[in-house]
Amino acid sequence: MNKIEVSVILPVYNSQQFVRTAIDSVLGQSLKAFELIIVNDASTDDTEKIVHSYDDQRIVYIRLKNNSGVATARNTGIKLARGKFIAFIDSDDFWSKEKLQRQISFMNENKINFSYSNYSLMNIRGKVIKRINNLPKKNTYQSLLKTNSIPLLTVIIDRRLIRQYGFLDIHHEDYATWLQILRETGECAILHPQITAYYRVRENSVSSNKLKSLSWTWQIYRKSEHISIVKSIYFLACNAVHGLLKHQRVIKYE
Repeated sequence: MNKIEVSVILPVYNSQQFVRTAIDSVLGQSLKAFELIIVNDASTDDTEKIVHSYDDQRIVYIRLKNNSGVATARNTGIKLARGKFIAFIDSDDFWSKEKLQRQISFMNENKINFSYSNYSLMNIRGKVIKRINNLPKKNTYQSLLKTNSIPLLTVIIDRRLIRQYGFLDIHHEDYATWLQILRETGECAILHPQITAYYRVRENSVSSNKLKSLSWTWQIYRKSEHISIVKSIYFLACNAVHGLLKHQRVIKYE
């Protein structure tokens, strides 16, 4: 195999409905110097059969013995990763064909270790319903406390950064992890402004339950970041307002 520029981590659990679309969107990337690490979190459906139907040397497949959760699955993939960068995609999402090529070129040209991008929301049938194209140009630790504005499916990060910390095994594990990395390293996460990814919205998705999402964010402030009650209330209010504004400013498709 040629030099691996980026390792793509794809955790799967009972993902037979959409996983082929996610895999195809990675294998179809214009940048070819990648590996796709698929971590099966003890699925009981036909997910494994679908993965085994691919004959591509860039796929690395591992099956966990017990269902351990998405944080453990991603951390397993991170430990196996050989690329300079690591990117993340979930089994019901997909990427634009030029995502890796354009975003990694952007990072290399600007000496960026941590980037994210704008993205689109799609419904269960894959139809685009909203474009999220107003994310902040950069995120520091302090700015990220006010709004969870680093979408996991768009992130590309230097392997050394993410391997040092890994994903925390809590709700909103990606948000908690980004906060930890920015706090501990002083790094900034930088926006690649193009839309590079598509997030599938389901009726039972976290994004459809705002109160539950806010309660998980509260737990991150208090238990992970050890922020005072008063400051946690302030940041939670900021988070709620930014969430409303984000979805008001998007372009919507009927």
